[in-house]
Amino acid sequence: MIAIAAKNARLAWAVLKYGEDFKLEPGTI
Repeated sequence: MIAIAAKNARLAWAVLKYGEDFKLEPGTI
């Protein structure tokens, strides 16, 4: 569950940082 939480946190951080770019390239992570 720790790994899942870390992944979710990383995804959320990426969305906040990259915004639309992340939506265009969701497979980069």
